[in-house]
Amino acid sequence: MATNRGGAASLRNNTDRKDGTVTGGGRTRNDATNDEPLSAVIPNGIGSIALDQLEQNLAIVTLSGRIYGVDFKRDWYSATVSGAANSIPFNPICQMAHTGRINGLSCSVRKPFLMSSSSDHSVRLWNTQTRKLEQCTFFKQEPGALSVHPSGLMAVICFPDKVRVMSILWNSLRERKVINFRNGHSVQFSNGGQYFAISHGNLVDIFNSATLENLGQLRGHPQRVSDFKWCSNSPLPHG
Repeated sequence: MATNRGGAASLRNNTDRKDGTVTGGGRTRNDATNDEPLSAVIPNGIGSIALDQLEQNLAIVTLSGRIYGVDFKRDWYSATVSGAANSIPFNPICQMAHTGRINGLSCSVRKPFLMSSSSDHSVRLWNTQTRKLEQCTFFKQEPGALSVHPSGLMAVICFPDKVRVMSILWNSLRERKVINFRNGHSVQFSNGGQYFAISHGNLVDIFNSATLENLGQLRGHPQRVSDFKWCSNSPLPHG
């Protein structure tokens, strides 16, 4: 068996002949499921591989700290010849936590959702009632500050060169709009969720949550806005 940093694993079934030589078939494995390649599930590559003493379970540790397992007690040679090896799933063994610093954290009011972003390029949605990870999404760029709508159906996430407005679906995040703000460092929904504000540099822009229309810009700070809050009795944020 061999691995590389691209997330590919080569599985080889070896059989001892009477003359002492070893034969077998090998196939480079790039997919964790039928539809998703292993390199997409494990974006940072494979760090190490371990097989239990009974040779029944194979564990894979990624460079990002995640652990996957696969049933190793199967006829790998037949699966390789028939092409069925491509459909063998790699399943996460334990709950996946962030492997880098936390950049953003926000919770929903009406749903038991807590969303977090990290320097490991992932955004994770947690259920505070069941204490389980609902979904995990990896991005090419490192996500920063984020805010979840009070309804739990929408989130705004800051990236180095843009701000993404995402719909929270049952199993994924779907992009609704891209706002071309560079270095957005703070974002918050209003208490009722009708508006959200984004600070970038020394400016604060306000958007309508329903139409995603830019309603205006708050100016006045001579230097970078470090933080702001929405007041309960005011439609505008205070920085």
